[in-house]
Amino acid sequence: MSKEEKMIAFGITCIGHNIPRVVREGSSTMCAVRVQNTSDRNVYFQSHASFFSTTPIQDTRHHLSVHINGVFAKPVLVENDCLRPGEHATLYFPFHAGEPGEYRLQLKIAEEQADPVSRNGIALLERSLRVTQYRIGFDLGGQIHRGLFTLFRTEVPIRAKALQRYFYKKKLDLWRQGEVGKKKTLGQYKQINRGLAFMEKQVRKLRVASLPCYLAIDTTSKCNLDCKMCFRNYVDVDYNATPDMPVEILDSLIDELFPTAVTLNLSTVGEPLMSPYMDKILDACAAYQVYLSMTTNGTVMRGDDFIRKLASVLHHIEISVDSVRPERFKAFRSGASYQKVLQNASKLGAIRRALPQPKFNLGFSMTLFRENLEEIPDVIRVVADLGGNFLKADIGVIFTKNELPMSVLNCPEQYDEMYAIAQEQARAAGINLMMRAPFSEAPTKAVKYGICDYLYVSACVRSEGMLSPCYFRPASLGLTGGFRSAWNSDVMQQLRMNHDTARGDALCKNCYIFTDGGASMENRKRQFLKGDALSAAEDRLYGICNNS
Repeated sequence: MSKEEKMIAFGITCIGHNIPRVVREGSSTMCAVRVQNTSDRNVYFQSHASFFSTTPIQDTRHHLSVHINGVFAKPVLVENDCLRPGEHATLYFPFHAGEPGEYRLQLKIAEEQADPVSRNGIALLERSLRVTQYRIGFDLGGQIHRGLFTLFRTEVPIRAKALQRYFYKKKLDLWRQGEVGKKKTLGQYKQINRGLAFMEKQVRKLRVASLPCYLAIDTTSKCNLDCKMCFRNYVDVDYNATPDMPVEILDSLIDELFPTAVTLNLSTVGEPLMSPYMDKILDACAAYQVYLSMTTNGTVMRGDDFIRKLASVLHHIEISVDSVRPERFKAFRSGASYQKVLQNASKLGAIRRALPQPKFNLGFSMTLFRENLEEIPDVIRVVADLGGNFLKADIGVIFTKNELPMSVLNCPEQYDEMYAIAQEQARAAGINLMMRAPFSEAPTKAVKYGICDYLYVSACVRSEGMLSPCYFRPASLGLTGGFRSAWNSDVMQQLRMNHDTARGDALCKNCYIFTDGGASMENRKRQFLKGDALSAAEDRLYGICNNS
């Protein structure tokens, strides 16, 4: 197929942009590109909303990405999964000016099957851009063009969306008619808020009108198991002695955040099903049309009625199963019964099979060490037999040098071989396998996603009632003045302004999303070895098993 034929097939055309021709070294420019679907059919994207979509998409999805001098730089997200015939969309991405020189910037579109880093795709836009270390001369025509583009394609749409959000909020507050109409208005309100949050994120608004769409809330830090490799064993905190979230804080979060929330994740520190508020949370999810996401050890599901109630609001559930061999399972997950976990998973699988599309996601979460690496194909078979649709298999973190021999990092060749075997089996079984890519021989750039979701569209609240805002806790903000007050505090505005720059918080700069190295051994050592395990591995990572 020729380039022209592919362009017709993709159906997307670039119709304008605000990208300057000259920028100063060290500056950060928010680029905006206007595109249109000029075909007579829907064009589907891997978008900001894709993971949380409740409608399965059978058509081919497309990726948009920025390439600098022919090298992949970052993906570009679209607000919605679908661009209908004739519809327009404005795409945003930051350009951080590095060393002085001439650069070729391309916005490319590629089909879903293409590799996100190496794909070539088709250039929708190609632009020469010069980075200079000297003061830039005043370009009146360019300034007017970019100013008008920004005004009409960014500022006006954001203000209109914020006004629309305010109208629907008032409509919900004053609603006195039937429940069906209220649910419809609630759905529209969520959609408007999500679109506004996405737009404010893309243009890096410091003070935002939107509220987060994807919530992570810890109502308890307790757990009923003593898993062998859990991080809780290596920190100086007794999480089981930590009080549960005060009920008045949970009630205020439900009132303030659930009307705009799309999903709620209850899994960050403890076992979510040990929360004393599970019935309250499930009822609130049903009332506010919030989809529930969680990782659970699968041991405390409280009977068939509770499982059915849980399934009624589920979007995504991962059951932690590190082995399908009962004795090894028991060694990994002290206090759990493999048969009991399998029984509860089977009940969820039976409910899922009986549901029409769209179904909730059901699968296992598997932590990989040397001794269970070869079990991945067996776990895939069990997930398929249960009626699930995914397996998340991630590399286990090692916290001490005594346990370093257990690390997958000691056997990268075995990991790479198992990756190929497991992916083939997962495809044959119809299971989505989420597993890190094979080890790379040389350091490569990690994919960088630009502006962080946790400053705009996502938020974490800890059991003590503090906004974090993300899992790594770059800040801890009290909620005594309400969530919105903390959400737009000076601390949050500072994080939004600096998080991906040289002035950013150390936790942000070291975040796995922004670190260099990709799938290299060096990068994975930084991610999956902590404390004295990392220092012990520096000189003898590959030889440690033979020496122990």
